[in-house]
Amino acid sequence: MKFAKAKILKFVAISWIVFSIFFVGKIIFDRGRNQIFNAGFENGLRAGISKVIENARNESCAYFPVALGEEKVELLNIECLQKISENSKNFEIEN
Repeated sequence: MKFAKAKILKFVAISWIVFSIFFVGKIIFDRGRNQIFNAGFENGLRAGISKVIENARNESCAYFPVALGEEKVELLNIECLQKISENSKNFEIEN
């Protein structure tokens, strides 16, 4: 009887250790995967915002398209609008 209890106790202890190692390993794996996913997301976000800023700073003051799925808009740098406003005021004063 003692031998059977010892075997059962040993089986339970080994099962608990294996389960614990698996559980901790899964947690570590999930954290690593999430960190990789978040880093990729942040890099993509930075790249997209950098492209918008680059397009907004163009010298020709042209509109540039921005799209997200089906939604599309055209943007223009506010400095270009200020230049147009100043040019309009100068044109009115000269006339």
